[in-house]
Amino acid sequence: MDLKLGPAARRASVGALALLLAACSPYGPVQTITWGEMLGAMVAFFIVFAAFVVFIALFADILRSPALSGGMKALWVVVLVILPLLGSLLYIALRPKRALVELPQPETEMSADEQFAELDRLKATGKITDAEYEEYRRMAGR
Repeated sequence: MDLKLGPAARRASVGALALLLAACSPYGPVQTITWGEMLGAMVAFFIVFAAFVVFIALFADILRSPALSGGMKALWVVVLVILPLLGSLLYIALRPKRALVELPQPETEMSADEQFAELDRLKATGKITDAEYEEYRRMAGR
């Protein structure tokens, strides 16, 4: 197999081969890293990643907040972009308070007498057995 390469391609391929051989050489400049440096790099990566996640979560919180007007949302986004650390801390401290999600309450609750009437109806229609009926009445204390 005879490859006809021009002088520029020949120089580039020789240079690439030399770089590959130098990178794979066990005698070349090998950079070592200690366990402490590796641990420090891992901790630094974790902190940067956590800060990035908080930063993105704050953007989402600002943009989805019904308590902030459009102008205030834009102002908070600008503050977060210009001063990421200080802006994040300020927003967390000053953000509008929202009520926790409220669970829906049942519209009507049955009184004890209504529950026993429903239990009697279920027994009369055969939806529960006599043993289940007695067990439910015993659990209710009647």
